[in-house]
Amino acid sequence: MRSIRIFLILICLFEGRATMATVGEGDTKVNRDEIAPRWSDDGNFIYFYSYRDKDPELVHKLPSVTMRMTSKGTDRKILSDRSSRNWWLAPAACTPENCGKTKLYLISERDAGEPFGGSNLYEFDQVTGQYTALTEAAPEQGEWVLFPTRSANGQQLSYIRRASLRDRETSHLFILDLSSGDHREIPLPHTGIKEAVISPDGTSIFYSPNDHQIYRFDMKHRDLTLLVEFDENEGQILDGLSVRSDSGALLFAYGPGNISDTEIYMMDLANSNLTQLTENQVADLRPSWHPSSKKIIFNRIPSPERDWNDIIVYDLESGAESNLTGNASRVRPQ
Repeated sequence: MRSIRIFLILICLFEGRATMATVGEGDTKVNRDEIAPRWSDDGNFIYFYSYRDKDPELVHKLPSVTMRMTSKGTDRKILSDRSSRNWWLAPAACTPENCGKTKLYLISERDAGEPFGGSNLYEFDQVTGQYTALTEAAPEQGEWVLFPTRSANGQQLSYIRRASLRDRETSHLFILDLSSGDHREIPLPHTGIKEAVISPDGTSIFYSPNDHQIYRFDMKHRDLTLLVEFDENEGQILDGLSVRSDSGALLFAYGPGNISDTEIYMMDLANSNLTQLTENQVADLRPSWHPSSKKIIFNRIPSPERDWNDIIVYDLESGAESNLTGNASRVRPQ
């Protein structure tokens, strides 16, 4: 871990504006765990949610925050305060001129009666810190909205709604038209939905009903195609669906036995060729495409003893990896 001195600048903005912290690059005094990274449309920024505190015992007891950094891992900024926990996000469409200022679509527990009680989908203004609710789930009754994904054309947003966090059998998939604000439920052939993402053109849904299968559902023609099927094993994990911007390839993480076995895979959707991109003894999870399709980004958990999530960038042409966060050097308390 680089031992560069931490600097922390707090900008307090009045009249409902955000409290933003700029975090030093070699922040050795703050323990952190940084999860579910997503690129801006121009590839210059990475957004994610993070648990962090100076005291390692408090990291996962305090609300997680929404963060942004450059594609090189520099200029890290905390965008949200700790009034509530924020989780998975999808950046809004942007141009190179405004990609660091556009709104984010994110999951937050702001309306829950208790920590981890439930969530809704919000539009979050990263400049002012204001939240606008986009869904009307009932977090006070334990309902959850999960896993927002945005079509590449910027017109649609998909999300999953459940009666409780882990109850897949109550999962319902919705598409939000971002121009009209209309929500419509997509009746999938499976009742249990683990995860789902919308295609770049907004015509199809890629989803996993379990931890060993991935399907593509054509919403217009209602055609269902089985894309991936592994042998069913106890403890297996399938995680992090992401579709390339030209709809030509699919990313996901899979482990046949437990989280430590998970590797990153890529499927060519034209010929169904499956390529394993990583091979190691650590957990690689939550992959996502770079807008250029030349790189991917994902989380890595090096070991159960050092289970901070790092953010890794992987170059598809060279196979080179870059660790942007260096959290693995921090040992969590036993």
